[in-house]
Amino acid sequence: MGFKKINNFLQILFSSLRNGNCVEIVKKYKILPFFFLFITIFFLILPVVIVLQQKNGSDWLRNNSYIYDIDIGLTKFSEYNNKNKKLKLLIQKDSNNQHFINITQSDWNESFEKDSHNIHTFIWKRINRRNNEKIYLKIFFIDTASKKEFNYFVNNIIKTYTDFSSFIVFGKYNVFCCLYKSNEKKIISYITGNYNKIGINTNLLTDFYVPNNNVETLNKWMVFFDKAFYGEKPFLLVTSALNNVTIYIFYIFLLSIMLWVLNKQKNKFSFSEYRKIIYCFGFVLSIIAFFIDILFNTYSINVFLFLLSMRTMVFNTNYINTQNNKQQKDDLK
Repeated sequence: MGFKKINNFLQILFSSLRNGNCVEIVKKYKILPFFFLFITIFFLILPVVIVLQQKNGSDWLRNNSYIYDIDIGLTKFSEYNNKNKKLKLLIQKDSNNQHFINITQSDWNESFEKDSHNIHTFIWKRINRRNNEKIYLKIFFIDTASKKEFNYFVNNIIKTYTDFSSFIVFGKYNVFCCLYKSNEKKIISYITGNYNKIGINTNLLTDFYVPNNNVETLNKWMVFFDKAFYGEKPFLLVTSALNNVTIYIFYIFLLSIMLWVLNKQKNKFSFSEYRKIIYCFGFVLSIIAFFIDILFNTYSINVFLFLLSMRTMVFNTNYINTQNNKQQKDDLK
């Protein structure tokens, strides 16, 4: 008996492939359309989880065939400070158990000269093959605990610096890394992270530095990038999932309004019923979009939204218009 109920339930679920069945489901069942909604949301969130689980902080460098001398730049950054003994980028813990870099802006400013934008910056540059001086890496520090101020600082760098060289921004609690393709205005990859997975009393200048060895120094920094991104993963998961869900809910609202307006003079359904019908549409489409995402490695909500739009238009063109034409013929008899 239990198996028969499950079988009947699955038949109802997959009967939503047909537009007419979606209408019948909305008419017969009050709760089931909301079940379709939650299942759809699950398949919209699942790709976000898969992507973040597969992604590592070091991917911003590791997944690129050429890293444009960033390994040398990171080595020079450590060498400069180890020689001058002016700066220590020590990781500490605050009263809220959040890890941070225990330096001030004045500590940083005393160690580095101002750049062309009047910001104290570490700059790694050299003469390239074309005999031109080229900046390959810039490293900044901003003494702020505010994520909003940190993001504003990062965005300002992207907008105002026209040399388009790769850069790293250390904040009090956050870090941002950005890789540019050499001589192009194109960001190849970037990551954002925090220090919560970095050990207390870790010195970023000494603990990730191997003297006279760019490869090993880079490998140690790769560990830092992985840990920094891992600390940010829960926040990225929540924000990305909420973003997908918000877009979907808003899109349902727009499609429901569209159906209601297009059929305003001959509506057989209320705005609420249109919305529930679209809930039913989303169930199968979200599964199809999920497998398309896996097959083509896209992991974007756009595939699902396109399929949902097409099905809604087909529903309006074929089902509603057909029902209205049938009603008109019946009225003429």
